[in-house]
Amino acid sequence: MHSVLEEYVSELDSLDKYINYILSLRHLTSKSVKGRIISPHAEKINLIRENMPDALSHRKFDYCSVIISLYGLFERFMEDSISLTVKEFTKIAASYSDMPDDIRKNNLIFTLEFLLNKYNNAHTENSAVIIESLHKCLSGQPDFSVLDKAFYSHNTNFWMKSIKKSLSDSGIKNIEDKLLRTPSMQDYLIYKYPDLDTKGAKDQFKEIFDYVDELASRRNEVAHGNASDIIRIEDISNDWILFFQYFAFSIFEVIRSEIINHTLTMSGFACGPPIKVYRRNIVCFDPIASSFGLGDILVARSGEENQPTTASTISSIQINSLNKDFITQKNTEAFALKAGVGYSRNQEFFILKEGTLSDWIIG
Repeated sequence: MHSVLEEYVSELDSLDKYINYILSLRHLTSKSVKGRIISPHAEKINLIRENMPDALSHRKFDYCSVIISLYGLFERFMEDSISLTVKEFTKIAASYSDMPDDIRKNNLIFTLEFLLNKYNNAHTENSAVIIESLHKCLSGQPDFSVLDKAFYSHNTNFWMKSIKKSLSDSGIKNIEDKLLRTPSMQDYLIYKYPDLDTKGAKDQFKEIFDYVDELASRRNEVAHGNASDIIRIEDISNDWILFFQYFAFSIFEVIRSEIINHTLTMSGFACGPPIKVYRRNIVCFDPIASSFGLGDILVARSGEENQPTTASTISSIQINSLNKDFITQKNTEAFALKAGVGYSRNQEFFILKEGTLSDWIIG
């Protein structure tokens, strides 16, 4: 998921640079400047100016190009995010019965629909392999796999409504509420509404997701040759791209939280309430009847609904100010763990074994 997120953000940066390139070219070749340009490159610049379309047509072409590019990047990011969500749930499940209820409920019908439509959608998956995989799921075989591509559809664009449905079908519900409570979206809301109290992000801030629906709507207009209400690409550069970057980080944080929570239902153990938290990255506990060591994962979960769950690698263990590589279940003394940042005493803490969440750990 890290690579999907990084690639998407990088491509948004490239699109932003392209927009600024267009704006620079407009300024350089502006026909509003009277007379011919005199410079070492005058001949080339004047030739460009002579062959430029009228200003309105030029702006329309640029606008259409940027909208199609922005939507195309977003669509691929959402498809990859949904696909990786299903794959990750499959990877951590010991058996098909351990998969989220929504995935098990939808797997049969989605896979059959995919088989019926796969030729129209230009997919190249082998039907026999898909049917064999579906049989393994339904018969409870340990080497099961779920067809992740069946959980997103090309029958509709990615409006906010379809994003909510696709993620809900993939085991992640209440996506808007959860997105609003991620650290990234909280940062964006503070930037967008500096004079409002955005802490906790209540329902009134859900209008921020109108960007998603407006992009899908404008993409449809452009695709059908009806781009009449164009907006300045300067606004897309200054506002829209920033939103979609923060939206992507927030999607990642929600998926990450859901994967961690689901993993906790199958493995890991509770640490009990912390004795104290220092500098938000050192947490002290009473002894617990479990063994763990450096490199294992400290998970922190809020008791509040829709709040994100975080996880970080344990980088230091101490008992009585002495460093330890591990703690055994026979330990009878309080201990301190250092891992990541952002912890507080009102969180629930758990430990997962090293490697359990290798693709989702930051720090």
